[in-house]
Amino acid sequence: MKNCFLGLLNTVLVCAILSSCGNSDGWQGAPDALYQYKILPSAATPHASPNTAKIDFGDEISFSYAIYKGDSVLEQTAAGQWLHLLIPARQFRNPWEEALMQARLGDSLIVRARMRDVRATMQNYENLFSSQDWVVSHFKIHSVRRRDSLAAAEKLDLAAVQRFSSAVALVKEQAALATFADTLPQLMAQWYFDVSQGKKQPTQDLATQMRYEILPSSADFDANFELLQPNKIANQGDTLLIYYATMLSEGLQIYDNSLARRSRFELVFQESPSIIEGFHAASGQLKVGQRGFFLLPPALAYGAAGSPPVVPPNSQIILYMHIVGLLPKG
Repeated sequence: MKNCFLGLLNTVLVCAILSSCGNSDGWQGAPDALYQYKILPSAATPHASPNTAKIDFGDEISFSYAIYKGDSVLEQTAAGQWLHLLIPARQFRNPWEEALMQARLGDSLIVRARMRDVRATMQNYENLFSSQDWVVSHFKIHSVRRRDSLAAAEKLDLAAVQRFSSAVALVKEQAALATFADTLPQLMAQWYFDVSQGKKQPTQDLATQMRYEILPSSADFDANFELLQPNKIANQGDTLLIYYATMLSEGLQIYDNSLARRSRFELVFQESPSIIEGFHAASGQLKVGQRGFFLLPPALAYGAAGSPPVVPPNSQIILYMHIVGLLPKG
């Protein structure tokens, strides 16, 4: 709120000057509270319903406001526009925001607080008030977006960005990832140990010397993933949606993990020069819906130079890749 009330001089909204600001009657709140308030009756702006809830943490409100010293307006929003505010977590206590939580949709609210308690948000006016002076504000609540609806909207936005058909599909897939991501480091390390000890004989690509194993399908696991173009194989220029994790064979430490981020990575097949060649080589072996482990020689990873300080020179990379979608070129 520090910038919210000091930097608002450039924000536009109108708020009527209230002649009752100086009235000492009817204030609510304990005498030692950080603020006191009045809800002004207004037949023109009734609550949306008799049971309209008060503003709560995590809600987003739009409102107009004015701040007064006596009968003088220090600042106000101007006609036609409203200020938007997301009510923060409890640890960020602020008298203005706490006072706003006494209001409901459509309310007109008069708030006063001692300068000592709002100094952090009123530094521009500190020289106009003593520490015990009341700073009086008027707020009019124009709209409220509830925390639950905001969270649902965020899920819908994320689903669209990550190319899901619905937020439900996103939540289902991310829940599966959360469970699997915890076991993945051990699975990758065990696979590399078995390969290096000769207990597994993975397929070897003769052209690149990459060794790999395509993992068997699992009905329980696979059912959690929403596939785009299942069983398709990428052609140059197609965009692949993948989950991946990369581990150094020396020390067996994962250093990059999109599963932990719950984020689909988009790879333009054979046309993403900033991505190590091993990603293109590995994705060329998988159909949409398949996943596998890959052992990348240095030439397919970061080569003789490595990628300091994370990847030493001439490092082998263990790669887990799962392709969940394909968007055809064009």
